Amino acid sequence: MPIPFSYPFFFLMVIFRIYPIIYSFGLSFLKIVFEGGAVKTSYVGFENWAVLISDPFVLKSFMITAYFTGLSVGIGIVFSLGVALLLNKDFRGKKILSTILLIPWAIPSVVSGQVWKWIFNSQYGILNTILLKLNIISERVTWLFNPDLALYCVVFAQIWNITPFMLILFLSSLATVPKTLYDAALVDGANRWQSFRHVTFPWIRTTFFFVLILEIMWSFKSFDLIYVLTRGGPYDSTTVVYLLVYKNTFEYFKFGIGAALAYLLAIVILILTWLMYRFT
Repeated sequence: MPIPFSYPFFFLMVIFRIYPIIYSFGLSFLKIVFEGGAVKTSYVGFENWAVLISDPFVLKSFMITAYFTGLSVGIGIVFSLGVALLLNKDFRGKKILSTILLIPWAIPSVVSGQVWKWIFNSQYGILNTILLKLNIISERVTWLFNPDLALYCVVFAQIWNITPFMLILFLSSLATVPKTLYDAALVDGANRWQSFRHVTFPWIRTTFFFVLILEIMWSFKSFDLIYVLTRGGPYDSTTVVYLLVYKNTFEYFKFGIGAALAYLLAIVILILTWLMYRFT
């Protein structure tokens, strides 16, 4: 029988997936205190959840996450779709351009964050050097240390990081659109916008909403890129929810609060996914 062959996979799934989920969920109802080298654990019920819901900083963190997600996904999906429409046509240098645009997807987020940290550096960053030579700015800008600019720098780095994945999906979807539909639209007198609206987009609509939902989920869980770039600063202007989970758990050693916040974020993502699924 083939069923016994799935037992090893099921066993690994229980150990590395199901058990951590159950354990961490139970952790959200506990208070863990380190005293004199000993660990004291007490059951507090929904106290951790109540603390999070009543904490204005948690709400601010969710607002920052939503703003970060809206900007990065919104701009990224429009940019990647536009580039995909361009690459869907034949022109000289298409393969070279495609290769260059896919490079960011091959770079780990931590490495990508470090590269952008060097680019945005106020003293020796290449961005300030270029802008100074072009006379766009008169003095060096502290991009990552300015509360009004840091989040936009992170958004820009995030767009650079996620665009290749969306580009690949859009290109594969555009390749399935029958050329006869464009010919028929041309005969009917449709311009480029009308062809996109009535031919291209209806054909790739499923891929579009799939990419949208997936990127929203990933952006809500962004951590490594932001941690490397700003660590949530300056003045907590880039402290997204996942970064707050990390700080509560591994810096403040509030394991119960960290676990409850992680599941609160999971609930928000599930609700958003369900709403978008119903909408699409």
